[in-house]
Amino acid sequence: MVQDRNDLLRATFVAENCGNKFSSDVDQPMHKERLRGVYTRREALKRFVCEVCGKKFSRNSNIYVHMKVHTKEKPYRCDICSYASSQKGNLVRHMRVHKKENPYNCEIFNKGISEKGNLLMHMRVHTKEKSYSCDICNKTFSRKAHVVSHMKVILKA
Repeated sequence: MVQDRNDLLRATFVAENCGNKFSSDVDQPMHKERLRGVYTRREALKRFVCEVCGKKFSRNSNIYVHMKVHTKEKPYRCDICSYASSQKGNLVRHMRVHKKENPYNCEIFNKGISEKGNLLMHMRVHTKEKSYSCDICNKTFSRKAHVVSHMKVILKA
């Protein structure tokens, strides 16, 4: 059963080795791994499972945010258009479109870009980085979405 978010925020877990306090019991093993120099955020233990779809999370607080996908709750609404989001950060990024804000800059094209992730993807044009590869034919791609589309075509053939 998904616990009440307020209960989780009040809970405190203490690291056995140093006495540091954490808001989540998953933070303690992560802390131990950090001390050993092995832990990275992507390797986090995903012990918290959404009861609706089975998706796993490293923090129980992430389930709280994720559950809005299932409830279709979108409390963050744009005052200018019909855009609505379940997360405040998404609305903040969306508002850059209306304000014509482009805080990230490609220094090669001298072009402003509204989101950091989009700048990173754009820079692959210049670096010719192709980090994603097809498991079947080993063809490489600069974007994950491109390899996914490629795989769909291959699997249909």
